[in-house]
Formats: sequence, structure tokens, C-alpha cells
Amino acid sequence: HAGTSSGPPGEPLMARQARRQWKTALRSKRGQKYNAKPVRDLSTGDSFDSTSEQKRYRILQLLERGKVISNLELHPKIVFIPKRGKAPEIAWTLDYAYDEDGQRIYEDWKPRPITDRDRLLFKLWRHYGPGPLRITTTGGAIRRHVPGRET
Repeated sequence: HAGTSSGPPGEPLMARQARRQWKTALRSKRGQKYNAKPVRDLSTGDSFDSTSEQKRYRILQLLERGKVISNLELHPKIVFIPKRGKAPEIAWTLDYAYDEDGQRIYEDWKPRPITDRDRLLFKLWRHYGPGPLRITTTGGAIRRHVPGRET
């Protein structure tokens, strides 16, 4: 059905499906399900979704000072599918990105169970992600590694 497509004509099927699933995921998003309180670092002005996310950032800052990682970035925005016509942009703002052993690593902090929205983001990452994605949890343990299109 040509008239029922949610994206512009000629858009790849994967992109159309992703836009449709993304709209559904956005509609169903509610507040902080696990009662995490947003935190603002008064010394730098940086915002975090939780104190545990802020603690992980501080650990990464120490690793950067120790030269284990470099080019630490807070909340990098990765655009999977750019805006086309009336179709919205599909993007993900991760928690951190940094260089480790000559490779750009993207990291998202998940101190809670993986949701359907997360699974959709991981699928999109496999197709459009610019590099490896680490999903970390308390203590910096790697819960899941999702390869990007260039890995």
C-alpha cells in the first residue's frame, strides 16, 4: 500500500519499519520507571538521569586522567536516520563515548532491566551504529556488547 507508508517514497524498508517502531516507543515512554532522580553536577553544570550514571561518568573521568581512555564525551547524540521530508529524525543520545585502544567506544549505562525500547535501539545500532556499543551496569561490568556497522 503506497499511501500507508510512514516515510518518504523510496525510503528503504528498514528505515520505514524503524520510524514506525520509534514512534510507538516514544508514545509509550513514561517518566522514570525505577524512580531514579535526575542529578545536576553544580561544579560543571552537567545533567545525569541518576546518581549511578553520574558515578560512572566520574569513573570514566579517572580512567581518562590515567590515560586508559581518551576524548571522553558526555551524552553524544547519534543520528540513525536523518530527517527526510515530514519523517522525523531517529536518533539516540547515549550516556558516554570515548577512545580506547585506538577505537571509538559508545557506552550506555543501564542500572535496570533491558526494555523493549532498548532492544529496538540495539537493533538500530547493529544497522546504523558508528562503532561498538557497550551496555554497562553497576561497577562498570559490561552487560552487553552490540557491534556497530563498522565493527
